[in-house]
Amino acid sequence: MLGNGTLSGSNPASHNYTTSYAGVAPEARLVFQSLLDSNGGLGGIPNDLNTLFQQAYNDGARVHTNSWGSDAQGAYTSKSQQVDQFTWTHKDMTILFAAGNAGVDANSDGKIDNGSVGSPATAKNDITVGASENDRPPTGSSCPGGNNGYANFALINPTTPTFSDVPI
Repeated sequence: MLGNGTLSGSNPASHNYTTSYAGVAPEARLVFQSLLDSNGGLGGIPNDLNTLFQQAYNDGARVHTNSWGSDAQGAYTSKSQQVDQFTWTHKDMTILFAAGNAGVDANSDGKIDNGSVGSPATAKNDITVGASENDRPPTGSSCPGGNNGYANFALINPTTPTFSDVPI
């Protein structure tokens, strides 16, 4: 994604990427932060998220994407407030969070139930990303989840729209 195509014959100084295999953002830089603790869990999340975002911001990041959070049943939490605080004081920073994995249709009305978004995705000044689908055909992979199409998840959301667009 961030490659400048140098190894495919590109000259990054010319900014001509049409004849090379440059990434989609060839002038971009990446700041990587790990939140894992020594046990492989998310124990590395700081008490104040402003610390996490400020470190990336100081390194030049202006987009911070996160695929973690807690099942807060749609509640606005102190972590949500910290996201809002940082983006309010750093208006050139965009913060994204995954909506979470708690979405269900318990009443079988064909809609994901309210209160399904996790925290800090419930922040007001972030971009919350959810309900992304793709066709996951069998791959022969031994990796957990590698052979799971949406039909395998139909029992979680057994009615339309989440069930009817399942490739079976």
